[in-house]
Amino acid sequence: MVKYFGNNPEAFARMAKAAKAESQTTSLWIDILSKYFEQYELFAIDAEVKHADNKRSDLVVFYGVDRSSAVIVVECKGKGGDSWDAARRQTFDYIVESIKKKDNPTIGITAKGDEFIMIKVPGSGHGQGN
Repeated sequence: MVKYFGNNPEAFARMAKAAKAESQTTSLWIDILSKYFEQYELFAIDAEVKHADNKRSDLVVFYGVDRSSAVIVVECKGKGGDSWDAARRQTFDYIVESIKKKDNPTIGITAKGDEFIMIKVPGSGHGQGN
């Protein structure tokens, strides 16, 4: 059961189904992540985070006052945007780049409209007792 959809899951579901453009999908995920992480003051959500070769991931959730550690990397696509394989590859590339910078993200999310997949990063530094 997802608990961070607010008090009106029907309205949220309508909004999610309408997310056809990449910007709408990104807005949807900002809403989802904000509702969940707002209760934790050491988390911050940044948009259009720059990676190597001037590539940018749509959203990154950072932990820490100095935003030194990426916890979640989110790549958003419109419903008719890139194929799932291309979108997943982009998410994976951002995760690899973050790990090289020692950010050690735990989760990668690829979202297309109202659908998404999550990638758990094995051996990441968060929640593993290290």
